[in-house]
Amino acid sequence: MRLDAIRQNVNGQIETAAPGNRDLWRITQAVDELTSNCMRHAYGLGVPGGIRVDVETGGQKIQIVVEDTGRPFTGSLEKPLDLGPSMEGRFGGLGLALTRMLVNELRYERVGALNRWTVVLDLSNPPRSERTTVPA
Repeated sequence: MRLDAIRQNVNGQIETAAPGNRDLWRITQAVDELTSNCMRHAYGLGVPGGIRVDVETGGQKIQIVVEDTGRPFTGSLEKPLDLGPSMEGRFGGLGLALTRMLVNELRYERVGALNRWTVVLDLSNPPRSERTTVPA
């Protein structure tokens, strides 16, 4: 499945659940990050592989589960976002940190042969990124 098709499907479901909510972009971006990570890291660029995306809505919460059968995730969900000067030639490391900032919950588990990523956005209390000041 292509990224744009996944995005369109997810957007349709979440817009129906919370029409006009200004924080829906957060869940869309999180799903983009997770599915592109599946394509890039779990399978490898250019290697075909299936990705399943389930959307659950209820009340003010949206939960998305992304599953794939690619290589297991061996990194850290707690790795801090590093925007240091050595970004050139970098491969990975930003997507999960960004996803953590966008949603209320991010979980990973390996279930048999599946990688399972779960993100939850609470529309009544979305995360707010802290502003940082960069010295001139």
